Amino acid sequence: MLKKLLGGLLVFFAGMLLAALWMRRVPPEQEVLDRQFQEMMRGATLAGSSTRLNNDKVYTGEKYIIESATRLTANTWLLKSRMQEGGHDIPLPIR
Repeated sequence: MLKKLLGGLLVFFAGMLLAALWMRRVPPEQEVLDRQFQEMMRGATLAGSSTRLNNDKVYTGEKYIIESATRLTANTWLLKSRMQEGGHDIPLPIR
């Protein structure tokens, strides 16, 4: 009797684990979209101007080059980039 109960519990928990893993799986069409986004972002250049919180001065000539894009979570991406400003090339991860 105890063996049947333990066997049943084992099957139940194994099923729950498989169901949880299946639900966390990224749909195949999302994987295709992610790869397309990663390819589109690789080598992209963002150029423009900005202001600072404590100052209304407009800073021009800022340039960001995206080296890669990596999905961290369902809603978070890490963009590995370089900022080019004033003749300096600064590595800049953007999350």
